[in-house]
Amino acid sequence: MLQTWLNKIKDWLKNNVFPEFKIALKPLIAKKKIIIASIIILIFGLLLGRINKALLFVPLLIILASFSMIYNLLIRLSLGFELIMLSTVLCSAAYGPVVGLIVGNISLFFAEILSSKMSYNTFISFIGISIVAVVGAGYSGEGITSWGIMMTILYDLIIIPLYLISGSNPISSIIYVVTHIPFNIWVFYRVAPWLFKIMTT
Repeated sequence: MLQTWLNKIKDWLKNNVFPEFKIALKPLIAKKKIIIASIIILIFGLLLGRINKALLFVPLLIILASFSMIYNLLIRLSLGFELIMLSTVLCSAAYGPVVGLIVGNISLFFAEILSSKMSYNTFISFIGISIVAVVGAGYSGEGITSWGIMMTILYDLIIIPLYLISGSNPISSIIYVVTHIPFNIWVFYRVAPWLFKIMTT
């Protein structure tokens, strides 16, 4: 029954949603200068103390995460090197589940589009990152490094079985996991502590 349900969702996304996404993305790509100018304005506003930090870090992390999978244009392999997990967990822990959901889903959408990896079963990743965004908001100060690693493992535990059920290559799934978890352990150990401190103080 689960397999039938997944196939129906994949078919609907493939035929009705993703073609519209590709059309909608074209005008956004043409506005790169406006996006860069907006980031500069946000930075100056933050320095002047007139803009909340969330208004700086949310778009900044979305942009960084969106481009973090661009290497897939050259390497057609499911590797786990990305900044979507970091951005989602930090924003959820710092600013709440709604912001985390926005950051996670927008980042994942643009990352998949920019790296040309968007496919009919990408909805599984959206399910996983949405759950991480909601659960990640439950951070209670036990250490953002350990929390981020836990959220990474939770994400993989959610998406890998679903991808396998939907017909993904087991070898590709294994390669993804053995690169995704170690990379995020490093990111949450080396980057997350100081970045989270800046975001919340």
